[in-house]
Amino acid sequence: MTYRCAVLPSGSGVMFTVKMEPGGGVERLKQHIRSNLALYPNLNKDAQLNLYHVDISTPTLSAFNPTNATKLHDNGLLPPPSRTRGRISVVVEFYKPIIWYHVDLPGHNPTKLRDFDGHDVDDLRNAIQNAQSRSFACAYDQLVLHVAAPESNVKTVLEGVEFNKYGSFDAIIQRYQIGEFNPIVVTLPDIQRQIEDLRRQIERLKQSSPQPVLQQRVTTPLKTTSVSIISERETRDSMDPALKSELDGHLHSGIATLVNTLFPELPNSTAIFKQCKKAKLYDHGEWPNLTNEAEFANLANSITSFVYGNNNNLSFCAHGGIRLDGVKANRKPDVVALHSDPTTFPAHWKSVYAVFELKSNVEADTHETLIQLASYVREIFGAQDIRESVIGIILCGNSMRVWQFDRAGGIGSTSINPNQHPKTFIRIIAGLSTMCTNRVGFNTAISPNRAIKIGRNTFQLGNILFHHSVVCGRGTTVYKAHTVRNPSQLFAVKISWRHHLRDCEGSMLKRVTETLGKNSRVVRHHNHEDRKTTNDIRHNLHSDDYRIQTILVMKTVGKPITKFSGKRELITVLIDALDGLRQLYEDCQIIHRDVSIYNIIIDGNNRGMLIDLDYATHTNIQQLNAANAPRTGTLPFIAIQVLQGAIHTYSHDIESLYYVFLWICCYYGKDRDVTPPHNFDTWMKGSYKDIAATKVGMMNEVCFDTHILAAFHPYFDNLKGLARELRGILFPLGIPVENASYSAVKTALEKARDVLV
Repeated sequence: MTYRCAVLPSGSGVMFTVKMEPGGGVERLKQHIRSNLALYPNLNKDAQLNLYHVDISTPTLSAFNPTNATKLHDNGLLPPPSRTRGRISVVVEFYKPIIWYHVDLPGHNPTKLRDFDGHDVDDLRNAIQNAQSRSFACAYDQLVLHVAAPESNVKTVLEGVEFNKYGSFDAIIQRYQIGEFNPIVVTLPDIQRQIEDLRRQIERLKQSSPQPVLQQRVTTPLKTTSVSIISERETRDSMDPALKSELDGHLHSGIATLVNTLFPELPNSTAIFKQCKKAKLYDHGEWPNLTNEAEFANLANSITSFVYGNNNNLSFCAHGGIRLDGVKANRKPDVVALHSDPTTFPAHWKSVYAVFELKSNVEADTHETLIQLASYVREIFGAQDIRESVIGIILCGNSMRVWQFDRAGGIGSTSINPNQHPKTFIRIIAGLSTMCTNRVGFNTAISPNRAIKIGRNTFQLGNILFHHSVVCGRGTTVYKAHTVRNPSQLFAVKISWRHHLRDCEGSMLKRVTETLGKNSRVVRHHNHEDRKTTNDIRHNLHSDDYRIQTILVMKTVGKPITKFSGKRELITVLIDALDGLRQLYEDCQIIHRDVSIYNIIIDGNNRGMLIDLDYATHTNIQQLNAANAPRTGTLPFIAIQVLQGAIHTYSHDIESLYYVFLWICCYYGKDRDVTPPHNFDTWMKGSYKDIAATKVGMMNEVCFDTHILAAFHPYFDNLKGLARELRGILFPLGIPVENASYSAVKTALEKARDVLV
């Protein structure tokens, strides 16, 4: 049997002949047709096929009407093909099913879900949730889907067992004939509670005054970094993916001039090489056992002793398998170069000048090995507040690469064979000691006695108030300081590396201070200036994406919000932070965009102050440059819609402040013997979409009690009522409100504070 087939639309020009044995079914014919369609890459072969039996000539295909043709059903038999030469037997129509669905809740009319291209029931739930994102006060995985049988009240639940039975959503479509006739019925959890909550929140929204709608602006895409992880929850499982994301696009290898730039020729390299050969350190054309940690450390120490004798201030130690002191994550570098007493064991990250990763196999020179090296570099940056760059070396078999890391990422050399280029190897090892002596990689503007000149004043740096462990990023460090002339007047000195496309925080803070005056709930500006760039550190070897070192001096000094003395002070500080957000928005036309436990402090008067305007943006301009600059956030405090890619608004800052309150109530109780909860770990893992879905689910009224309030430290039990009230204001339907009411949030906080002792 021979069938001549034509594919709609007629303009596609696709025609072919299918030969089959007599007695075959329609499904068999479809299989033959799909095999022929594989020859046409422009056709969507994943779409559904409708087959119609016709008997028309080729020129009239454009007039084909499915309503007047005979549709071939999958379980039917084939009709006889057309016998007239040149006439079409089967017309092939591509289609995607239009899925009707309606929600088992008053006020929801049947809705079409067009062009659904998911693969399973979970995808369908997600697509319906997105289509009705402002109607469902529940997470997408709480939706229960049913298929309603035609013209009956029988409903079949589409759950895992049903999905497993039919194998794929395409099979479910065919099984239930989903199209324009069979709807999907969506059942919400606890319908009566949803209705009551809806009525209650509508009344509350009617009583609250609407907030002004922001002009549309360009927003900055978020990027996960190792800073995004709260330090108290830091583990290798959480840090390594974040570090990989942080360095994505900021690692550049194959720079041939890097080694010569960092390590100039040694004047006596030939004599040193002869000494190495005489001591059998280099023998028969190779450095024996070069990838053995202990042997490598001994070799490096011997080379530096040949060069510098007793004047060497750098020692190499094998530390593989032993954790260095000073970090939370379990990091065990193979070999470290120390600028301290080598007899102190285990060494501290504060003493590490350079780090080495050794692998016996040349094939191990992979991106994963580089990320492992970068994780050690991150610990060096975290332990040494004045570090500006770090040298790391990867040795895999007979292939060695030198990496220089700074706040813009890392640049790497071409591969070097140390056995074939022994003098280059000697130059690199000896050069590290020279760099350490000259304080290369350190902020030399800070003197050994911790003084730094900024403008016309010299500041004596005191305790570190804040320090970020990060490779590629701002690398912020804040010091308590005073001028040398007047030790009684305290300042906060902030040293950070801003992206070159981003506006200077100091300039913005200066305008805020001038606008708000003494009543400001934002830290007050004193002075600021830009210093060097990462291009200066890299000797301009790679200049496409660089950062600028900025020093900002502030008149306000304080302690973190997590150091509150009691619950009343905590709520007062939150109210002050809320006032600061309002001042920025209403008086300065600025949105903060990075509210977290790190960016609220308690000043000397026990009042709250906002800090850190690095990611702040004006509401009345489109900051095109800033839109291209990377922006991170501290994951647990990022607003749901921002995680989903929405433009950051004033409401999102208030939502972030709410997360600060919840986080403190879970992790900063007075009784430290209570085991910290893990409920919020899911706010730091996975994609932004996953984190947003988790937050939406937890903000549902029922889940809020079981997942969030249940995690409250007992010390904060009497603030659970406040948490519920704020949830009702910010998530009246289980999803974030469009315009959060500043006055409603402040009233709730003040009412809770006034009853506290």
